[in-house]
Amino acid sequence: MESVMRKRAGRRTVIAMSMAAGLVVGLATSADAVQDAYYNVSVFKGGTRLARADGTISWIDARNFAILNARLTDSACDGRPVYFFLDISGQWNGRTRTNSLGCGRTVSFGRIPTRDDSGIRYVDIWVCRDVANTFADDCTHQVHRNPYFRG
Repeated sequence: MESVMRKRAGRRTVIAMSMAAGLVVGLATSADAVQDAYYNVSVFKGGTRLARADGTISWIDARNFAILNARLTDSACDGRPVYFFLDISGQWNGRTRTNSLGCGRTVSFGRIPTRDDSGIRYVDIWVCRDVANTFADDCTHQVHRNPYFRG
């Protein structure tokens, strides 16, 4: 009976050590794997900058990324709001984030985590200035490919 107990205790110790080692390796791999890309997208019309969005895309893996330090600046000084949204692999759009503070003002949005279990091929960052009484806002965009997506 005592030898059976020792075997079980020994197996538990080996399993626990293996799990701990796996967690350490997994954490190191995740931390090492993160790739960041700076984005800076501006909407121009007639040579005038209307809006600007910038921040960092932190690619985590094929299914996850986060926008870090997202900022949106209204440069138009025309009383119209500016906004940005994320197009995820042409499949779905992230929430629209708006700046209605006015001329020269910047809104910070902090961290914007994004996950898609089917995989993220790219993120297309759209920045727009609202145009009154029309469906055609002034917009531009910038595509960033996911370095971890295979397919």
